[in-house]
Amino acid sequence: MAIKIDLTKAYDRVEWPLLIQILKCIGLCDQFVNWVSQCISSPSFSLLINGASFDFFRPSRGIRQGDPLSPYMFITYAEILSRLLSYEESIGNLKGIKVSRSAPSISHLFYADDLTIFCRAEEEDAQTVRNCLKKFEQWSSQSTNIRKSFIHFSSNVPNRQRRIIREILQMPECSHQAKHLGLPFCKPPSRTHVFNEFTEKMMNRLALWKAKNLSRAGKLVLIKNVAQALPVYQMSTFLVPKKTCLKLDAIIRRFWWKAETIENGDQFLALKSWKSICLPKNKGGLGLQNFSDFNKALVSKLAWQIFQKSKKLWCQVLIAKYLRNGTELFSSVQVQGASWIWQDVVKCAKIIQLGACMPVSTHSNVRIWEDPWIPTLQNFIPKPLLEDHPPWPIYVRDLIEQGTFRWKVDLLQQIVPNDMMQEIQKIQIPISLEPTRPFWAPSKSGKFSTKAAFKAIRNNSMSVSSEDEKIGKRIWSLDLHNRLKLFIWRTLFDTLPTKGKIGQLFQVQSAECLLCDFQIEDAQHIFLCCPFSEKLWMLSTWQQEFITAWALTLELTWKERNDRLHGKEAQPPEAIAQLIHKSTTKYVDSRISRKICSFDNCVWSPPPPDWIKINTDIALKDNKCVTVVVARSHQCRLILAETKEVWLSNSNLAKLRAIRIAAERASCCEFENVIFESDSANAIQWIKGKVEDADREAQIDVFEIKRIWETKPGWDFRKIPRICNSLAHGVSKWAHGANWDGPIPPPPHHFPLDVFGDRGPCSLERNQL
Repeated sequence: MAIKIDLTKAYDRVEWPLLIQILKCIGLCDQFVNWVSQCISSPSFSLLINGASFDFFRPSRGIRQGDPLSPYMFITYAEILSRLLSYEESIGNLKGIKVSRSAPSISHLFYADDLTIFCRAEEEDAQTVRNCLKKFEQWSSQSTNIRKSFIHFSSNVPNRQRRIIREILQMPECSHQAKHLGLPFCKPPSRTHVFNEFTEKMMNRLALWKAKNLSRAGKLVLIKNVAQALPVYQMSTFLVPKKTCLKLDAIIRRFWWKAETIENGDQFLALKSWKSICLPKNKGGLGLQNFSDFNKALVSKLAWQIFQKSKKLWCQVLIAKYLRNGTELFSSVQVQGASWIWQDVVKCAKIIQLGACMPVSTHSNVRIWEDPWIPTLQNFIPKPLLEDHPPWPIYVRDLIEQGTFRWKVDLLQQIVPNDMMQEIQKIQIPISLEPTRPFWAPSKSGKFSTKAAFKAIRNNSMSVSSEDEKIGKRIWSLDLHNRLKLFIWRTLFDTLPTKGKIGQLFQVQSAECLLCDFQIEDAQHIFLCCPFSEKLWMLSTWQQEFITAWALTLELTWKERNDRLHGKEAQPPEAIAQLIHKSTTKYVDSRISRKICSFDNCVWSPPPPDWIKINTDIALKDNKCVTVVVARSHQCRLILAETKEVWLSNSNLAKLRAIRIAAERASCCEFENVIFESDSANAIQWIKGKVEDADREAQIDVFEIKRIWETKPGWDFRKIPRICNSLAHGVSKWAHGANWDGPIPPPPHHFPLDVFGDRGPCSLERNQL
């Protein structure tokens, strides 16, 4: 059975001395305990009685709700009850539940002040729970709210036993309407009935907004940040019925197109399909979310953690229950009577297959022809060169030379096509770092996220014309206010309610333009061909802010058209042109000034005495990448310069590889005090951060650099402006054109001396080279 315990005003009953004593007992230092004591004892209150406020007074117990520190303090405070239950379980008076023989035993779960206890439906266990609660109440001044607490029994418990346990605990039995943390506490008979409240909450929230007084840009912000975020918590746990998702989409769609509130009828005019509006902005849409796909992306995060064999408690429980004997998630099938969570996880396993990829190492058991392991291929699995092939290697580790950590090119040529062999050679083989967990191939960092899953779902079912994609990217990259960009989008994608557009759908009395009363009104006529707009364009004064003035001209022309439609006084083009000029000036003046960092006075500086400074850079052109390493002393003497060609097409990864080559070279030369400089902010940030925080393809290089750095405490890595790295840049550019690979002898024998211009104090001292 499961017992849901509700504590009456739990935060208000926290005793400060007991909390401080608990913090000391769990091993926290005196200074931290003193900080916590000052935080919880700092508030003061004043009572307002009959409109008059009285003097402030300080409480003697309790912690404030809403304070970020309070949940942690209450969890620490509730550790007393947790220890009591754990002790009773250890001596056999209380037995937690196990969903299978190999599953962990669970006796209680805490979430802030929400407590759930799991035990056998026996009188002894019920009495033990009752005694623990009484002790906790006596020691901590907490009180159990019997009315809000309840018991959920297994279907195998007879009614007589249920009655006895209810009398012992003095709590009612759980109903199907009971909830815990906003979700059903027990499995209800139907999903549709449970999730119907989503639509009610959405309609009630949108009904509070005056849609008629909101601009399109305002509606877009509210939909994205409020309306579509309402059911995120529930959708992160279960797959909502498709019927409910369609209702939610319909409510949002109606709010977007209608000017009136939802109650004023269901009819509205939609000038563009909702599917195209929900496309990403760079694909020609507005980036709104389809609830069904978004729900799948949220639940797929649970499937990803199961796939990675996460050590979280809920993952251990589900894996022990449904993935016995080493069964993989992708090969699992639906089990009759399984929990909702597991049913949804299995359904979302297909989404995981869209991007899950296995890491490669010399000791991995990744299979060549069955497991996904090549991140640049479409399905991540290679195809054999011949269908009827002799017995070939089964595991990827058989394709790697164990001593040199290189691919066996001769063997690859025999088993896979040339294009796939090139993709395999791009995979970097780790020497020291042995990754074992799967990664998400479409993401640069290799980390799975809801956003990455949602993008994969969209790409798998989305077809967009190249012209719409090009227009969408161009619109949303403009440096304009979102209101103007949205109006440009409505104009270019023909969603403005012109008379000509409406006349194609319905019978209208007149489709003539409101500005000239001559031709049929459509977007092209209003903004380009109408005599009114032609004169307006001629009156406009085009200055540097051309895009801003152009966008405001479109918007104010449409505004004038709407004013005339609603009976307002017509304005001449001269007045509109003057208003455009004022609006453009006002818009430019109100724009946040950008601080442009100038490095005109920045020069390369030599290192301190007895130090060495190594600059690195790359030259990447025509699918050929050359790295360069240049080391100089504090006297500006050239110590070494060498280049190396690498198989990388990403500039950040290539610059990181250049730093790794420099670190390995400096280690071989036994340089103790070295300053490494690079103009790549990402590479330096990866090196100074954690290995797992770097992009997936960068983690091996970062690991190797850190491994060497640990043995050289006198090393330092710095980001510099590109203008201060001109020596390394010039050498890499020369080496790329000259096809030079390896150490470079001193000039002037092999390359021009002008590449040594670093704008530094010793850039011209060529006699010292």
